[in-house]
Amino acid sequence: MNFSGDKGEEVGKTLLLAALRNESVESTAKNISGQTVRLHAQREGEKLLQRARSNLQ
Repeated sequence: MNFSGDKGEEVGKTLLLAALRNESVESTAKNISGQTVRLHAQREGEKLLQRARSNLQ
């Protein structure tokens, strides 16, 4: 996933660390809010689904 914007790198790091540690995004996020991370992940997830659908057609 490619998170764009000025907080993109921090979003990616936070998601990865939360997954590796099996922790919530809120407890892992240091410099940004958990809500910001969730919104970025949701947008990227929707883009990923669109790409997958177009590849299947």
